Amino acid sequence: MEKIIFDKITKSYEDIIIENINHEFTLDKSVAFVGRNGCGKSTLLKMIAGLMKPTSGKIIYSNKFNIRYVPDKFQPVNMIAKEYIKTMCKIDGIKTSNTDTIINKWCERFEISDMINKNMKYLSKGTLQKIGIIQAIIVSPDILILDEPLSGLDMKSNKMFVNAVNELRKQGTCIFLSSHELDLVNNITDSIYTIRNKKLLKYNKSKSVQYTIIFDEYTDTDWFRNKKIKVNENELQKKLMEMLQNGAEIKEVHKNDSYDYI
Repeated sequence: MEKIIFDKITKSYEDIIIENINHEFTLDKSVAFVGRNGCGKSTLLKMIAGLMKPTSGKIIYSNKFNIRYVPDKFQPVNMIAKEYIKTMCKIDGIKTSNTDTIINKWCERFEISDMINKNMKYLSKGTLQKIGIIQAIIVSPDILILDEPLSGLDMKSNKMFVNAVNELRKQGTCIFLSSHELDLVNNITDSIYTIRNKKLLKYNKSKSVQYTIIFDEYTDTDWFRNKKIKVNENELQKKLMEMLQNGAEIKEVHKNDSYDYI
């Protein structure tokens, strides 16, 4: 079984973020990291991706993996979007004769076909995020690392993203995800960890106030099963605004006593 091993991993900046972590991840299971901002989730992902080195210890890969990383804010480069994706395809060895067909397919799927011949400097945050996602998934990597990947995406694009990632999972891609989005964590990962007191721990669910948002009329019922979603107390206002801005008609909001949350 292919795996990634943390061998006494410590990472510090001014302070120690994570300390002496020993853990083995097998690549047959996709993993989510959850927890408060600043606890070290993004640091872990960057180290797995090889973008950052541990202060001490080492990360051991059982094989040479094709790893792709999508940050929460995809930074534009001074290039035409399509040329940028082509360059990434070339780096990954995709044959030139197939490049246009593959790029057009993904850009059409994410509804940015009219944007790919524009300079990335002038594209919106959401469009840039889609380009970041496309350049990562277009090569069907062994490992796909996602750091708050839904940042800037609308609801329809969220669903497209989840479908695309789950197709990759069926093909054998392992996902490492950092997210505060309940639906995303539940839909694309198998196990959940958190970082507490500088240690990596299996996530233990705890109690919090929960609300159920019920939709009156909403077309995208596949995404919100039974026309309702559940959110925790801290997410309620943000989620209501997001739903309303995307055309949802909300029938009612129920407050529940408590629930297990991620």
